[in-house]
Amino acid sequence: MKKALLVIVMAVVLGLSTLAQAELVNHGNGLIYDTGLNITWYDAPRVNRNWADSVKWANNLAVTDVNGNAITGWRLPTTLGTKQGGNFVDSELAHLYYNELKNKYGYFVNSTPFVNLVPGDPTKTILQYWTGTTLILNSSVGWDFHFQQGFSHSDGKGCRFFALAVHDGKVGAPVVNSSPVVAPTGGGVYQVNTTVVIGGQVFDADGDQLSYEWFEGETFLYGSTIPSSSTSTQSTTAQTASKISPYFLTPYTIDNLGLGVHTFTLVVNDGVNKPVSSNISVEVIDTIAPVLVPAPDKTILWPPNNKMVPVTIITNATDNSGAPVLLKVLVSCNEVQKAKGNSGKDQVWTEPIIADGMINLQLLATRNGNGEGRVYTITIEATDPSQNTSVAKVDIIVPHDNSSK
Repeated sequence: MKKALLVIVMAVVLGLSTLAQAELVNHGNGLIYDTGLNITWYDAPRVNRNWADSVKWANNLAVTDVNGNAITGWRLPTTLGTKQGGNFVDSELAHLYYNELKNKYGYFVNSTPFVNLVPGDPTKTILQYWTGTTLILNSSVGWDFHFQQGFSHSDGKGCRFFALAVHDGKVGAPVVNSSPVVAPTGGGVYQVNTTVVIGGQVFDADGDQLSYEWFEGETFLYGSTIPSSSTSTQSTTAQTASKISPYFLTPYTIDNLGLGVHTFTLVVNDGVNKPVSSNISVEVIDTIAPVLVPAPDKTILWPPNNKMVPVTIITNATDNSGAPVLLKVLVSCNEVQKAKGNSGKDQVWTEPIIADGMINLQLLATRNGNGEGRVYTITIEATDPSQNTSVAKVDIIVPHDNSSK
């Protein structure tokens, strides 16, 4: 019953596969995948063996694929064993001959990509290949396929023919090592003198050991390695990759970035593929006005003796950027701007001198006799490199002597 069921299933497979576009895909190391039959052929070196030895050879075969894996589970090709002759498909070998290799009955001209299964002089080389199927009516006879002519035949199992091994399904395909996935973080807009922290995650589906480096332009900043997350040196399957977690990079801090836009590049290398990189942009801005807290050495001029009195103002002007600020000074007075001083010149104040965050000037210690007192207003303006401006005013008073009114 099981044998009859196998025959039915094989007949369906062979019949349906003739309708599909069969293709042979060379996986290397003699392994050739047959898309039409969904089997993998092993292009074995040609060695003459009897049927029993051929079956034993296939069953014990271990083929190392291009990935370094030993593949077992081989068998000889099968056949329906319906009749002898050619120009019909009732076996995997006949399917290979007519459908995949596209040969015609009696004309074996194409064997690509097979290397050992090649056309030859029929008088010197008889290309008969064993199947693993026994003749139903005679267990001492096995089915074989004659590649030189393209027909099925049955012969005594003591005959010495060649053999191709077959593995169900697709095996030995070259595994493509995937590149790492890079996802850096830390980009954004920062106020000047704010610490910037860059980091992120990387992922490698193959579990390769990774190395990574941070750059700003061509300048190297920091680098480290990420240990392998898989014991296999080969690429992983989708099932294995699902068990590998993304890796969080060690945060890297950057201080004292200058104003403007900075581009940081994360480069990750798995040692197999071309390094993968990704950029983040950090913009450093300054929208905060300078600190300005002026402190004069005096705020009252007395006595009003018409003398020029030196005044020093420490501006205490600082900016969050750490850069120096630009100071400007404007002096004004609530009374007549030109008053005769003891020098005989119409000078009320001297031109302010700005140096090292200090303002030095002289003010005339006088006031109008019929007024309420003189007020000198010193307006100080501090501007940082981002053109943020602070303004502060200092009043210096010359009081009025009410008794002399």
